[in-house]
Amino acid sequence: MKCQFGNRFANGTCTPCSVALCADCSDSISVCKKCSYLTQPGNNGSSCTACGTGCSNCPCTSCSAGYQFNNGTCTKCADTNCQACATNASKCDTCKYGMFANVTCQNCADGCSACTSATQCTGCLSGYVLNGGNCTKCPDNCKQCDTSGKCTTCAATYSAGTDGKCIKCPLNCDSCATTTNCSKCSSTANPDGKGNCKALASCDRGQQLDNNGTCTAGSQCYIKLLPMRYRLLH
Repeated sequence: MKCQFGNRFANGTCTPCSVALCADCSDSISVCKKCSYLTQPGNNGSSCTACGTGCSNCPCTSCSAGYQFNNGTCTKCADTNCQACATNASKCDTCKYGMFANVTCQNCADGCSACTSATQCTGCLSGYVLNGGNCTKCPDNCKQCDTSGKCTTCAATYSAGTDGKCIKCPLNCDSCATTTNCSKCSSTANPDGKGNCKALASCDRGQQLDNNGTCTAGSQCYIKLLPMRYRLLH
């Protein structure tokens, strides 16, 4: 038989550990051998104490992001945007997304997702292209473009034209090869067989939508209640 977390098995039964936050009290319910996550046995197993702030394990041998490890303790990095400050809490080594470290964390240029300095991008956000260390904005409604500024992937409901710009797809169309030929209609429309999408009609009560997207009279079922005297009694 196996007991649940925080219980001790003895004489065919499971008894809860008496020590709060204890995970394993296999020798005695009042003596904890193993505590729950980020806590450790203290006072000869009579209690579970929290590891130091910022510790990523217990006993503390490493820190969570944003802390510096030093001799079993974790010190919070001075800059709130810092993810790693390995040697000095006041000097950041690695910053959060879209920032670079220069003692403190500073913002990358517009459009950069990663950079090594304010003037040197190494990655760009969607809708920008990396060109010589700079992030150049793609045409409107474009998700990805080449260094010449020609769009290669347009946003949803847009199509890339021959000039490299994104042009709106036909009405009720989610994806199109050209501006006059829809390849995928929206969930509220059906293809009309001519490259366009016809919006699904909203039918009145008593009508139904046929395969052509037209409302037609639907079959109706009428239930007539019998007078009380004709109903079966149970």
